[in-house]
Amino acid sequence: MALWSGRSAAIGTDWRQEASVEDLREYDAFGPWIDPVRSIEEMPRAFRRFYPEFAGSRFLLKVPRDVERAQARPGQDLYASVLAVRERGITLLQLADGGGERRDVSWPQIVGVSTYLNLLLSRWTLLLADGARFELDYNSVGAAAMAAVTAHVRAQLTLGIDASLQPELAAERVPDDFFAGRLAELRRTCAAPVVPVHFESRNRLCRDLTGRRRLSTGLLLVDTPHELVVVNRAEPTRRLFEAHYANTTTYLPYTALTSCAVTAPSARSSFRTLALRAGDQEFRQPCLDEPALAREALAARGVVGGN
Repeated sequence: MALWSGRSAAIGTDWRQEASVEDLREYDAFGPWIDPVRSIEEMPRAFRRFYPEFAGSRFLLKVPRDVERAQARPGQDLYASVLAVRERGITLLQLADGGGERRDVSWPQIVGVSTYLNLLLSRWTLLLADGARFELDYNSVGAAAMAAVTAHVRAQLTLGIDASLQPELAAERVPDDFFAGRLAELRRTCAAPVVPVHFESRNRLCRDLTGRRRLSTGLLLVDTPHELVVVNRAEPTRRLFEAHYANTTTYLPYTALTSCAVTAPSARSSFRTLALRAGDQEFRQPCLDEPALAREALAARGVVGGN
């Protein structure tokens, strides 16, 4: 995709003087952060025709392109997408040749939400009932803005869930600092009780799906009154001495889940697989150990399946 828009600023030592006031204002505000759009002037030019439709959105956010500021100039299309969270669902406007493209998703189509973080790279994913995924990449400095969106989406997805169906479960111990920190955060942001129902420590010797010797990266499954929360390190294994920073948190509302199953490890691997279905969407989580308490929590909500 070409970096320059149709009204590109001149390249030269006096490019600031030659830029329009409007382009210069957008350029001076540009950075890796996700910004709210509060007026038509703040709407990126490629998406400006959509502003009247989305002006009243609960969230209207513009997501910058992955462009070094030293290479950016006034008049460029500096924003890759605009996210609108409205009463009936979510719209994503994305930069494309010839202007902006849009994708609309209604609340009934969404069966889960996931956030991936790896240093400065983040990815926000909606899991859809038809098996598709709705993804938005952004710089991790925008994590706070997207956390607010995630909280709102989760609230919409868990409306009407009967919290009284939560069983009394024995909580797993979580001695690992990383996973204990994530558990503490969930206890601050979720309705109580928040119960860890499966935990696997990091750095256990294991074999990956192809039989290679590796170290595990750990896993935490958490039961709340409304959701099963899966916290992992993105990949289930790492090589010895390999630095590994990625992590993913996935929120799966119990009302959306339709079945679960645990498949035995293959002949070469140490990992069994917890498979959770929500319509045509399948979420697969490798596990070193049998997730018995997690399956009990799922069964209490009517989410059952075979071995």
